[in-house]
Amino acid sequence: MIKKIIKICCLIIAQYYVCAQEIKVIAPDIAGTFNNFSKKNDYNTTRSLRDLGREGRVVEEIISCMKLKLTFTIAPYGRHAKWFEENEKFDAAATISPDIKSKYFSSTPHIKYSNGVSTLYSLNRRIESLSDLKGLRVISFIGASTMLPKLKEAIPTFKSYVEKSSQELHTKMLVKSRVDAVISDGIIFASHTKKLQRENATDPDYFKPIKFSPIFDPINFHMIFRKKSLQQSFNSCLRKLTNNGRLEKINTSFLLEQIMNI
Repeated sequence: MIKKIIKICCLIIAQYYVCAQEIKVIAPDIAGTFNNFSKKNDYNTTRSLRDLGREGRVVEEIISCMKLKLTFTIAPYGRHAKWFEENEKFDAAATISPDIKSKYFSSTPHIKYSNGVSTLYSLNRRIESLSDLKGLRVISFIGASTMLPKLKEAIPTFKSYVEKSSQELHTKMLVKSRVDAVISDGIIFASHTKKLQRENATDPDYFKPIKFSPIFDPINFHMIFRKKSLQQSFNSCLRKLTNNGRLEKINTSFLLEQIMNI
């Protein structure tokens, strides 16, 4: 009887440690970021680690170094950080920009996003700065006007300006000529465009030549952790994987996938 009780206790303890090895991360619903192939209107759903975007692959590598199992839930960009603050079931939040403040523990930046301007080649205008967008219809992501330097001051010179959380919509509006320019991260834009090309293989609009002008300096993004111990472990593994070149290989590999369409 005593042996049976000890066995049951051991099973309970073992189960506790299995659960303890899981880390729940909330991330934004942006193609190429955490989920490489987003499904519409499917928030609050834990996704498979298959088809991870660039940041998802980076974070998964770091979490693996921490000897933890990553599970993640996607939510609309911007709201994902708010949901983390409000819901204690999440251990961490990913893709946190420098302008987002939190009472929890911020990691060392683990990824950079390079924002710029995407336009159709048919626009026939050279884009080297925000002043080159004068008189154009422009769309960007939520919060861009406060995050990107001098954008807010330039907006009055545009013909129109709107921010939309769905960055898939950015590509659609550009190829359908409803806007003239998209301000966003180049890799994220390419990921959405690639996805839409698969879904609309017979529509020539989605295959119009597009050029990207990286007119902004890269922006560092970080994680937020509910526990300081997780933050410290993440930072330690981030240093290790940066120094041995592993994270650079992941970033390069994902970029090549977008360029070579593989």
